Amino acid sequence: QIIVDAFQKSFEFHGRDSLLELDCLLCRIFLPRCSTRPQSRKIIRYTPFCNTNTATNGFRFWDSGYWKNHLRGKPYHISALYVVDLVKFRRMRAGDTLRSVYDNLSADPNSLSNLDQDLPNYTQHTVPIFSLPQEWLWCETWCSMETLKDAKTIDLCNNPLTKKPKLEVAKELLPEWSLYDERQRNVTLELDE
Repeated sequence: QIIVDAFQKSFEFHGRDSLLELDCLLCRIFLPRCSTRPQSRKIIRYTPFCNTNTATNGFRFWDSGYWKNHLRGKPYHISALYVVDLVKFRRMRAGDTLRSVYDNLSADPNSLSNLDQDLPNYTQHTVPIFSLPQEWLWCETWCSMETLKDAKTIDLCNNPLTKKPKLEVAKELLPEWSLYDERQRNVTLELDE
């Protein structure tokens, strides 16, 4: 188990065949396991947003209006963990597709408010997304407490109901957090000496 801070980190595996992007608070698994390529034409792997925390039903923007119509039954994916098969990405010229769509949408100031999430979700009809199993990314805002025990990575999303700071939530929900936080403090103190 390792701690991953809240800043985005990029890791490359398989001689630059895959790119793994992780932006979460806690990781409970060896990360290269999710970078193995699925046998499909889908070149990007994301975890769909959970919908098991019924208390936040009214905040799920992807369940109604514009996003519901645009997705046409496809899930809206969270960007805190994704894997890109760079070989297929290059072969399909997916970068060109994403740049073109970005150029068209960026003219509207109301578009792409969360670029790393909105752009791939918007283009998933042409740049297909493989949905990772839900346990790959857990978020308190959207996922039920019953599913926390199976979580491989944990992203403490901002909860619109509680508005609690993420580190406060980590101390309350994650028994392992205090131990990891103390270890990190000790390493920092040693480095400062």
